Amino acid sequence: MKTLVYINGNHAMSKASFEAVTYAKKLGGEVIVVSSGSADLSKLGEYGASKVMVDKALENGDAQQITRLVAAAAQSTGAEVIVFSHDLVAKAVAPRLSVRLKAGLISGAIALPDTSNGFSVKVNVFSGKAFGSVSVKTAMKIISLLPNSIQPEVTGAACAVEAFDGNVGAPAIKIVETKIPEGNIPLPEAELVVS
Repeated sequence: MKTLVYINGNHAMSKASFEAVTYAKKLGGEVIVVSSGSADLSKLGEYGASKVMVDKALENGDAQQITRLVAAAAQSTGAEVIVFSHDLVAKAVAPRLSVRLKAGLISGAIALPDTSNGFSVKVNVFSGKAFGSVSVKTAMKIISLLPNSIQPEVTGAACAVEAFDGNVGAPAIKIVETKIPEGNIPLPEAELVVS
């Protein structure tokens, strides 16, 4: 089984990126990462990626372009599962990709799939006050992993990073400015929150 993971490479690697790659590795089979940007992506090999495909033509966070990039990468690699970190990008891209590829979508996964009877994944429901189980019966599956659901694990060494042309087309939006959080760790990235 091949698993494709989308990582936003426009900024420094986040803990959520390593979690997504670790999760994909625990699914079994080969893990391929598709990304854009210029961050040091070879480090993803330490968490289980066998290779990283980068499309540097994609410079901003246009969801339509990212959808085309991931769809092209999925078709190129023959991936059966696509994994995202459940962030703003996943919330915008995963549903579009689900329609384009006719793939079942599991949004906000918190555990590995139970394959004993089909393909079902545990998710948070009611703002994390309860748990649910979502089953997918399509050949291709898309999973967005809720941050801090799985601990990143170093299992390998740096991997090869190669260029990839995803034919993303022209952007539909123009980003004027991006503000990145500075100083303290953002709340979703924190390992422990005390209130």
